[in-house]
Amino acid sequence: MFVSLLGFSSTLSANLSAVATTMTLPAADAAYIDGRLGASDWTYLALSDGTNLEIVKVVAVSGASVDIIRGFDSTPATAFPSRTGKHCRSPNTANQDKTTDRAFNVDIT
Repeated sequence: MFVSLLGFSSTLSANLSAVATTMTLPAADAAYIDGRLGASDWTYLALSDGTNLEIVKVVAVSGASVDIIRGFDSTPATAFPSRTGKHCRSPNTANQDKTTDRAFNVDIT
């Protein structure tokens, strides 16, 4: 079942290549996601560097590693370097159309 992480925001702890299926977040942020997701739950995060945007589906968490499915909502899988202003953020409301979600998530500074 989809789980909203309303207000969640984080920064990548390691580089994310365009083909990686696991991203690394600060341990406390990954633990927060893990605490909210049940065994069959998922959520969506928007990754942005202010120019590029990618929507990913989070399907599992192990430690600081977050398993993702890339390129949701026809967004291209993109490489994001760690901690250089690259952020990930949750959509604003549960079950909201992803096109609308993106509009609220691209203005990450």
